[in-house]
Amino acid sequence: MGRTLHYAIYDNAQNYWEARRDIRIAQELLIYRFSWTAEWPSLRILDETDRLQCSDDSRFKSRHPLPVADGFTKVCFDDWNAAIIARFVTWVSRRLPHARVTLHDEGDYLSADYHVLRAGVTDLDHDVLTQEARYLTENEHWDRLGILEGAIKAFRRGEIHRPIPAREYGDCREIQALGLPPEALARMTLDEVADAIAFPWTTEGLKAA
Repeated sequence: MGRTLHYAIYDNAQNYWEARRDIRIAQELLIYRFSWTAEWPSLRILDETDRLQCSDDSRFKSRHPLPVADGFTKVCFDDWNAAIIARFVTWVSRRLPHARVTLHDEGDYLSADYHVLRAGVTDLDHDVLTQEARYLTENEHWDRLGILEGAIKAFRRGEIHRPIPAREYGDCREIQALGLPPEALARMTLDEVADAIAFPWTTEGLKAA
């Protein structure tokens, strides 16, 4: 399948229904305005059939209630796409301030890979990471356990995302539109570039921007 980011929203269905228009607009404009290597955002509300399928999905078996919406985006080696998804998911969590929003990166953009967001505030998904650490310990994967522990320490120091250099993404049209001199871009991280981008929830005046 390739490296993928997974996201899910746990909230009252009515809350999501009331926010669905803003979320749909933000997602569609991200798809239209930004550069995507493999796939684009695919957050969708789950109907009853979807929720029944989720109840049999190992990712959700231990989680109750089931998510009201979820999605995934294949990004392959594109950390800029991972950064865009992280910004989108963070905004969704602000738009739905009572929701529990989860984000998992199969790659390395997110420190420790598993995050939980509430009202725009990011924390580690401690339940998942505890299970991961237990598995690595029981199977004596000491190198991987060391990497995980290092990533958790980095998060606690405030490094929510890895400081990935932005220079190799300078050909993305939304980054080119910033008009940054090459020498300036060479000194910036992807998060710093994302801070300078006008995302749809800002340009379109959507709530909780």
